[in-house]
Amino acid sequence: MRPARFSAGALLDGARAATGLEDFGGFDLVGPLRLLCDALNEEAGLNAQGELFARERLATVLATRLKVVEDRKRVPEVAEQQIVRPIVIPSLPRTGTTMLFNLLAQDPDNRVPLGWETLLSSPPPRTASYATDERIAEAQALLERWGLRRPEIFAIHPLGADLAEECPFLCEQWMVYTPYNAFWNVPSYVAGTAAVSRVAVFREHRKLLQHLQVRKPGKRWLLKAPAHLAHLQELTTVYPDAVFVQTHRDLRKILPSYASLFNALRSTFSDDPRNFDVQAMLAMNIPALAHRLERAAEFRKDAPQTFVDVLYADLAASPLEVVRAIYGRLDLELTSATERRMAAWLAENRKGSHGAPDYSLAAAGISDDAVEAAFGAYMDRFAIPRERSA
Repeated sequence: MRPARFSAGALLDGARAATGLEDFGGFDLVGPLRLLCDALNEEAGLNAQGELFARERLATVLATRLKVVEDRKRVPEVAEQQIVRPIVIPSLPRTGTTMLFNLLAQDPDNRVPLGWETLLSSPPPRTASYATDERIAEAQALLERWGLRRPEIFAIHPLGADLAEECPFLCEQWMVYTPYNAFWNVPSYVAGTAAVSRVAVFREHRKLLQHLQVRKPGKRWLLKAPAHLAHLQELTTVYPDAVFVQTHRDLRKILPSYASLFNALRSTFSDDPRNFDVQAMLAMNIPALAHRLERAAEFRKDAPQTFVDVLYADLAASPLEVVRAIYGRLDLELTSATERRMAAWLAENRKGSHGAPDYSLAAAGISDDAVEAAFGAYMDRFAIPRERSA
């Protein structure tokens, strides 16, 4: 019998040895890490690249966690940081959120987590060296080494050390609410961590934002994650003054693109086609996406929080007009200098500039009727224009 390739104990001991530190903080990450290791050994079907990536990624994340916990002890100002009125984009993937996230990130008042600081968070970044920190090059080299900068991945979801990153990449440090299901086929890990308190997860999330802003502050945080749709109640328990921008698009376009991203990621790390079968992934994820939308709709019925709804069609046609409307609705100042930065970003990052693929609903094995049955009521509620299937 082949011995397990991944051991939670070995990974934890390795991180301790690499850093000389012992304390992983109050959140119990050991249980989730054990579930993940079991899933990597038994379900993920990793190839050599996948095993390299998983081993180095987990080692990096665990070592960073130890350092961040130690930083909080050494820098008392971290615990004093206030997180005020964050802007959160809790939207389904492939609805224009990457463009909107990066557009809003051009405003210097909006503090966004960048790829390098989510992966190599310690020590807290400093304003003076933020653009030149040596960790930027280190993180970029790791992303390249791990295969996350492959053209077929970058075309669908750009990953980079200096690019704005989603909240699940922050959450890797406590092994729950992570992006790991996109990287690897780990269903038992996903199921096993589903019951972990999301309020506790967001409390750790808040601590890490405090850490990142203590020496590199902004007026407010700008955050994004599709998974937030299902956990808005828990998120607002920790961030009661959060405001939300939710983007909407016809699921006929979302689903094939969503599956293609999973396919591109998982096929990088596994040679077993069962681990990146598009039709199987959609069969599993359609109910999950519908559940997220239902949870969000239920929360929004009585939510006092501010929501701004954005149609993908409007964002694609007139992005700066959409941004102006968002700022007006949230009563934020949009300066002419910020508008110029946003316009410059658009000019350099127009849709398709990275060779985005042409998605096909039929190729993903999904019928129009199936989409309507699962999502028609949602699309009617927000008057989402139906887009022709490819």
